[in-house]
Amino acid sequence: MVWTSYIWTFGTVISQASTWSPQRDSVRLLSGLWLLISVILVLVYRCNLKAMLIMPKVQVPFNSLEELMETDIHVFLPEGTLIHYLVTIAPPGSLLHRVNDRLTLHTSPPLAMKESSAGKYVIVASDFVMRPLFHDMFSMANSCPMYIASERIYTGISSGFAFPKGSPLKHVLDPILRRLLEFGILEHLYLSAVRNGTVCFTPESFTRPKNSLRPLKLEDFYGVFAVYAGGMLLASVVLLVEVALKGHQALKGRPELQH
Repeated sequence: MVWTSYIWTFGTVISQASTWSPQRDSVRLLSGLWLLISVILVLVYRCNLKAMLIMPKVQVPFNSLEELMETDIHVFLPEGTLIHYLVTIAPPGSLLHRVNDRLTLHTSPPLAMKESSAGKYVIVASDFVMRPLFHDMFSMANSCPMYIASERIYTGISSGFAFPKGSPLKHVLDPILRRLLEFGILEHLYLSAVRNGTVCFTPESFTRPKNSLRPLKLEDFYGVFAVYAGGMLLASVVLLVEVALKGHQALKGRPELQH
């Protein structure tokens, strides 16, 4: 009987028929719940898989600095920024030094966004610089007409306030800024001010998840697991009620135990 139940339960998930049929009402109820859960599991998996397979794929011209250097696309750098300095001092023959051959410099972010959207060049800048620009663009056009390369050129660059040497303000502001940073208040205020730019920075707004296949992840099945957990909870309640009713009936059948 245990082996038959196992075969029936496993066969339901892989859509295989079985000659065994539940007889008792409680077993039929649990079997019906399992059939419903199995159908939902199979349908969700097939729909997610089919959506990944039929999703249109867009070929982007580059996705890293190495791929960019293999094209003839020009590069815009905000003049006077750290990345501009790194490109300037890069050793000859290096990847960053090759950017100098196709470099465009100016200090007008609105012009850079307009010409980059028109395909004149690409923008190389930090997230701190790009988020306000994307915020203004998304606020006006309600769309993100550009994409962000998945591979970063440089990371781990911080920002801060500059004070003259020996300034007494440094010792006053350092504890305040440290507390604001540790409690996440600075990041909250910054992201709140450029919330539309943050929307443009999410993966759903750009290329990789929409234009390339990816393996199914655990979060793709959270809804299925919730339904499964609800079904198991309901089945457990039914089982407990059945055991309680059966025990009550057995107790009524033995009057000597009631005194």
